[in-house]
Amino acid sequence: MRSGLVRAVRSQGVEVITASDAGMDSKPDDRHLRYAAEHGLVLYSYNIRDYRPLHNNFIEQGLSHAGIVLLEQKLRIPLGEQMRRLVRLADKLSAEEMVNRLEFLSSRG
Repeated sequence: MRSGLVRAVRSQGVEVITASDAGMDSKPDDRHLRYAAEHGLVLYSYNIRDYRPLHNNFIEQGLSHAGIVLLEQKLRIPLGEQMRRLVRLADKLSAEEMVNRLEFLSSRG
C-alpha cells in the first residue's frame, strides 16, 4: 500500500498495518495472507491474479481469513478515491461480515 494512501486511511480512523510494518516485505503472497489471517487483518492489494486463487484455496481447505480487498491496478484510481472507497467499505461492513469475504474495490464506486 502506498505511503500516501496509508496516511490518508489512517487519518480517517482505519487501522492499517503495512507489509513493511509487519516485516513481510520480501515474503510470498500466501505468507501475507496467512499473517493477516493469524492477526485478524483484512488484506488490501492490487494483486488480483495471486490473491483471488489464494482466497479460493483458503476456503477450499476450510481455512479462514479476515477478508481480502482487491483493486485492479490498471484502473489507476487516484489515492484519494481509493481512500474514500476503503473508508466506506470499513464503515459498511463489520469485521465479522468481512470474514472469508473477497471484495473488489473497483466495484465500489
